[in-house]
Amino acid sequence: MKVSIIIPTFNRPDRVIKAINSAMLQTYQNKEIIVIDNASDYGDLLDLYPDLKNKIIYHRHSENIGMYPNWNYALEKLVKGDFAMILSDDDLLICNNYIQDAMNLSMSSNTVLIHSNCRTNIVSEKKESLLTTKRNFKKIISGEYYIDNFLKNECYFKLLTVIFNVEIAKEVGFFSRFKNEFSADFAMFLRMCNFGKVGFINRNVAEYTVHNGNETVNSDLIKWIENFDTFVSLTLYDKRFDQIWLSKIAKEYIYTRLVDKLCTDYSISNVRYMFVYFRTNNIEPKIVLFSLFKGILNIKNILNMVLPKSVIGYLKRLKQCI
Repeated sequence: MKVSIIIPTFNRPDRVIKAINSAMLQTYQNKEIIVIDNASDYGDLLDLYPDLKNKIIYHRHSENIGMYPNWNYALEKLVKGDFAMILSDDDLLICNNYIQDAMNLSMSSNTVLIHSNCRTNIVSEKKESLLTTKRNFKKIISGEYYIDNFLKNECYFKLLTVIFNVEIAKEVGFFSRFKNEFSADFAMFLRMCNFGKVGFINRNVAEYTVHNGNETVNSDLIKWIENFDTFVSLTLYDKRFDQIWLSKIAKEYIYTRLVDKLCTDYSISNVRYMFVYFRTNNIEPKIVLFSLFKGILNIKNILNMVLPKSVIGYLKRLKQCI
């Protein structure tokens, strides 16, 4: 089984070389590394790093085509692997045996995708902080379980750890172009869950970097609310994703995603927009209200509202040491 490691990049030559090197360190031999450059301003990456010429497959677009179309181009035009993964140019693989272990698990259990835990590197102007993920699932779980429990009890996919079957990804349309593309990766993985089992390796295998250049960091509450369009769109593709499922996802989405943003981006108009938006998508106001109260009464969110950010950062680091 060949594995394609796709590394999309844009204007981060100093970071992408670290991502490439981390991919090269994977012990799994039957792999290819594809760097797909979304028209970076500095020109050709291979001019900066000529030693890479015989080690990677490199393609540079003449103009920026957007994030998900860039990923889809790699999958449609360049990938030769049976499985693939997306490693952003500011992320790293930190477990050299991960792909080998994932392929062993997939071949023994016939999974449609495998995922794992990762650690998060929070970069600020003054310092960096490492936070680890502690999720524990069974090694093999049915795809139906992920569909039914998505977002509940941290049941979701960390993109940089997901190794997915390319043929099945093609079957569901790769990273489909929705009205709002913020979570098209979640949408593709959920649709793939209809086709079989999901593998999980309980290890921190990669490092996700959070910094001011991240779209998720810079997005305001309204964009996060409208990102739910992705899950609404799923109901158009497959009967498995019905209105009952959508209401369940709305509960978890508001509780796990929107309340955090609301605590730092609060206004009456934002709250009003949230209720109108979900009502337009047939989500009852009582579901929105319940999820908001549940989230706001969470001790973490109470602390976020009353304590300075420096104190919150210290408490998060302290938690990792306990």
